[in-house]
Amino acid sequence: MEILYKHLNEQCQDIVLLDAKDRIRYMHKDILIEYPKIKEIHSLLNQLMDRPKKPRMQNLLIIGESNIGKTSIISSFEKKHHSYGIEDENEMSVIVRPVILALASDNADVKDLYTSILESFWSPFNPGDTLVKLRHQVFHQMQECNVKILIIDEIHHFLRGTSKQ
Repeated sequence: MEILYKHLNEQCQDIVLLDAKDRIRYMHKDILIEYPKIKEIHSLLNQLMDRPKKPRMQNLLIIGESNIGKTSIISSFEKKHHSYGIEDENEMSVIVRPVILALASDNADVKDLYTSILESFWSPFNPGDTLVKLRHQVFHQMQECNVKILIIDEIHHFLRGTSKQ
């Protein structure tokens, strides 16, 4: 079979041969080009994830202009570290979620943050519960699922409030 689009790599040749609907669907997919800076950030996140637990864990704040791909970078990191199942010492199935990605809401409320984290676990909870109970549930879920790193997207919303908030 003669290759019609010799100037394209194999993957692109396959895409060009799709029907119009599938080519359009492909164009709308999220694609992350792994530039060196992205690899560097992923490497830093992996290093943070592999550190032994201690009371004051080191953090990483990723700062940049709007729409430059910060969310795409952390989303791709989360996808690379997807959840999986294991059996514990009692032969019970346990879900491991090494990375949790939560979104800080515009109103920068701790209760909303706990709610966002719990939503990431897809587990039932009552958003009307007290702050103390939601905090307990967050910490319990993180321990149960062996979470190694918590990523909070849009955390700058918390920088707007007063010290009391």
